[in-house]
Amino acid sequence: MVGPNAPLPWMQETVEGLLGKGGGQGGGAREEEEDEDEDEDEESGGAEVGSDGSAVATGAGNRRTSSVPLARRILMGLNMYGTDNGQPITGGKYLELLREHKPRLVLDEDAEEHYFDYLDSATRQRHQVWFPSVYSLQKRLELAKELGIGVAMWEVGQGLDFFYDLF
Repeated sequence: MVGPNAPLPWMQETVEGLLGKGGGQGGGAREEEEDEDEDEDEESGGAEVGSDGSAVATGAGNRRTSSVPLARRILMGLNMYGTDNGQPITGGKYLELLREHKPRLVLDEDAEEHYFDYLDSATRQRHQVWFPSVYSLQKRLELAKELGIGVAMWEVGQGLDFFYDLF
């Protein structure tokens, strides 16, 4: 599939769905299950509810529910690789394509990701390359902070060295 790897609105909707906020896919079902578990524990006198709304099991035999808020247990993945016509590429290949084709980078303002197009001279096939940028990564880090979640880097070492300056 050609297009953005992880559009920012999709990332936000997915995480908010997990957190039970908004109508995104994911619907917060896991949080609802935890709420039911908390109610059961409270009825049996075996749990206390923390100030943040999370349950802390205190009674013997009760299933322990983490005292860490749900948002703090979610990691949002940040891809350190890109795609060329939907096929994965690493930072080295990305830099090679930039040197060879000298393209104009375009910001997809909806996805908050950069891409460029080029024509493969050997096959005469049009290509579209999507690759993270400092800007796109910064936008995702801001979203993670806003939602109170952590981040995990996918394919560390596949991106560009200066990406790590953000962390």
